[in-house]
Amino acid sequence: MSRAACAKWLSPAVVTRGNRLRAAVVVWLDMSTGGVMDMKKVLITGATGFVGGYVVDELLKAGHEVTALVRNPKKAAALERSGIALAQGDVLDPASLESAAAGREVLVHLVGIIREKPGADFEQMHHQATVNAVRAAAACGMERFVHMSALGTRPHARSRYHQTKWRGEEAVRDAGIPFVIFRPSVIFGPGDEFISMLAEFFKNPLFVPVIGAGKAKLQPVYAGDVARCFAAAVDNPDAVNRVFELAGPARYTMPQLLDVIGERLGRRRAKLHMPEALAKPMARAMEKLMPEPPLTTDQLTMIREDNTGDPAPAAEVFQLDFVRLESILPEYI
Repeated sequence: MSRAACAKWLSPAVVTRGNRLRAAVVVWLDMSTGGVMDMKKVLITGATGFVGGYVVDELLKAGHEVTALVRNPKKAAALERSGIALAQGDVLDPASLESAAAGREVLVHLVGIIREKPGADFEQMHHQATVNAVRAAAACGMERFVHMSALGTRPHARSRYHQTKWRGEEAVRDAGIPFVIFRPSVIFGPGDEFISMLAEFFKNPLFVPVIGAGKAKLQPVYAGDVARCFAAAVDNPDAVNRVFELAGPARYTMPQLLDVIGERLGRRRAKLHMPEALAKPMARAMEKLMPEPPLTTDQLTMIREDNTGDPAPAAEVFQLDFVRLESILPEYI
């Protein structure tokens, strides 16, 4: 039986009694197929987030034994029902992280935020949380650390989002543990925030907004493809100590992206370009008045830049054909 066939047979739809039964089946398959399956004991952070759900599914399909670090187990009951174990803890609490990491072989670190709020700013969630996680992994002798960064991350980035993502990457590289770092572009798929928000704009019968000239390009990547890369990186020897850009096969300006969504919805709308000089004070006001503003000044900084990359190395190492946005949109808008 091939690894792919084993993974399909071990999907959550087939195995519903949790990690114990899954592990027993994987051990039997490993013995009977001459080592086809290589089950790892994986600790995952950020499992309750949008991408986290996709990654958990792929890890289970691959036959791994998965434990999720969660702050409140009661709010993560759906994860437990999917067949994984829960460990109560917080990425900002090093002791709880190290306790959860004990006995695990790989740490998949997905924690990140797209906007700041009291008690969860970029420095805490992108840098300090990563420092805590990779130190726990190293202290527990883990085999590998698989890290979620972001496309556009670089040493002298203009946005605080990317600056703190870079410091998180540096912490991973300096920890002395084998690592894999992924830099995804805007991630889409059922349950996403960005594409779903753009679709909401079409409820306006007259126009959809575009900030500035809208010339910067995006290269959206499917959440399922991102998850498959993360799951494969757990034990792929060709991925070790490398940084991979994850991006879809097509690039769009914001007006082009809105056209794709409008075509899917069957709605044509004029595009109203909002000058950045007007958008910036609006964003500042929303940051002061709203707990989760739809637009921030840091996002305005990022909007000015292309968010594109080269997915070819990831496609080669993980044997993956990245799917287009247009093929997934019918599933959720």
